[in-house]
Amino acid sequence: MSQTNNYIGINQRVPFSVLDRGLLRYLQDGIVDRLLLRENLQEFIQGENRLGKAITYANQMLTKPTILLHTMRQQVGAEVYMQLPEHERQALCLSLLVCTYPIAYDLIITFGTGFKVQARISRQYVTERIAAQYGSTRTIDIALDALLPMLIELGVTNRIEISVYGNPANPTLANSFVAEAYIYAYLKASKHKSLLANEIITRPWYMFFCPTVPLGRSSTLLKHTEGYIGGGYVSAK
Repeated sequence: MSQTNNYIGINQRVPFSVLDRGLLRYLQDGIVDRLLLRENLQEFIQGENRLGKAITYANQMLTKPTILLHTMRQQVGAEVYMQLPEHERQALCLSLLVCTYPIAYDLIITFGTGFKVQARISRQYVTERIAAQYGSTRTIDIALDALLPMLIELGVTNRIEISVYGNPANPTLANSFVAEAYIYAYLKASKHKSLLANEIITRPWYMFFCPTVPLGRSSTLLKHTEGYIGGGYVSAK
């Protein structure tokens, strides 16, 4: 798993539907509409303090990954985004999440690593492994209370019973930009400068969505460098 600087940065859930609508508005007009975020978040959150936090977190996800967002607006746009199947919109929102909050990436890798050896994972399993990286504090529990529902909505896991999570089927990302964005997010969040193309698909990140983009060529977000082994190297631009 990635090394962290103990930065958590999020302790309030932002529902997928809110991020989805906020991203659509950005793709339409190139702005993050905080009033729209507030209106949509009020359907889920009570209390001005919690609401303000959620608006801040949503705003950060829609502004901080600047390269990904700018390229998405150029290459996808609002009309195409609206036509994407839900799981591809989930993959794009998940990419924004992990590019903004490192703990979200580490949490997803915790799930992916666990699902490689077992079909069910307990919250205790997740908490212990995240605490080993970020420290065992109440802040971790609050962050997990926010992030676990988000990961369920974004298709990373499902809740089988209280505090027990399962691994849903990993759908194919057929849209080429969505597939590239998902790989780009992994490379940025993991802080890998480059990886063997043949190695990337074995990583826990691929447990949740299956990108179809060929890794043997450069693209808008990804750079391919020839190599003698492993299909060459892939890096984020």
